Amino acid sequence: MAQEILTTFQNGEVKEVSLVPIAEPAGTFTVRLNDLVIWDRRDPLTPGFPEAKDLKQRVRDVVAPGKGLGHSENDRSKVIEVADDTREIRVVLQNYLDGLYEGDVNKISEAFHPTCLLTHYNETSAEMRVVRRDEWLDVVRNRPSPQKLGLSRHDSIESIQLISPTTAFVKLRCAIPPRFFTDSLNLLKVDGTWQIAQKLFAVEIFTDEVPLSWRKK
Repeated sequence: MAQEILTTFQNGEVKEVSLVPIAEPAGTFTVRLNDLVIWDRRDPLTPGFPEAKDLKQRVRDVVAPGKGLGHSENDRSKVIEVADDTREIRVVLQNYLDGLYEGDVNKISEAFHPTCLLTHYNETSAEMRVVRRDEWLDVVRNRPSPQKLGLSRHDSIESIQLISPTTAFVKLRCAIPPRFFTDSLNLLKVDGTWQIAQKLFAVEIFTDEVPLSWRKK
């Protein structure tokens, strides 16, 4: 399959194919195009292992939508819709990350559904803490923004996975140094608009040098 991709997209559309062995969980087979998951054998939308033509169609519809593949193409409209949804989700996520860095609650509130809850397990107090969106926005509104404090940005979108036409799962990173956050976000498409419906997050404290894995790419 790697050779099929390299052979089909040899005009610069795909610059590299990397094979990454994963021992756990057993049976993992996931194909990512940058941060977009285009095939996951455990996803009900892409069950099992793909045929080469199906995988090439999914790659083509992201990197070179007008490119012909010279054979019958099934579910083309579905692939295009997945790419469109992914682009829309990225806009939502960027609003969130920009709003967090700038302290702009309007941008954040656009990204988060009003019913969203933020959940975090505090290891120090051994408590599960749940905060409503508007309570969190009040905190953001009344604190100095990372931008005003002159703090560096360390945010990145790690992965986007469409679970169904109206649900998606995202992993991203953001920071208000020395606190570094890993977010697990569930998104819903409500009335045609993607919004963050639930946020689970973990916090790490780095008081010295920021690890390489957290340095903005």
